[in-house]
Amino acid sequence: NESSEKSRAEGAVFAAAILPRLHACSPGAAATVYENMKVGATSTSLPAVKSAFEANYACMGIFCDAVGELYNTDTGSYYPNVPACNDAIFSEPNFLAGYMPDTDVLDHSAIDGDQLAIESALSTG
Repeated sequence: NESSEKSRAEGAVFAAAILPRLHACSPGAAATVYENMKVGATSTSLPAVKSAFEANYACMGIFCDAVGELYNTDTGSYYPNVPACNDAIFSEPNFLAGYMPDTDVLDHSAIDGDQLAIESALSTG
């Protein structure tokens, strides 16, 4: 049940984890998510929260494919009245938390794979 105390608590914790990143892009959007998802919120507006996040995906370096659609575990299907987002609406996909890197951050992120390969080689040899 999506309105259970457990679901609300999980939503509050997940929201709290992303709020600093969202705030870096839009303090107003972060406030919207906080007010709707905080512990003790009297109600939650799914359209407001969804809109606040989606309007800032590009700034956060997030794409719709990584987010997916809202799934109802009770029915085993996607919510019919909650449309999937569309990356075509984002005009600046290279911004990351409001910052435009001077270099290709994907190249820098490859260091994680390099580190894993080094650790693997050291443990086998």
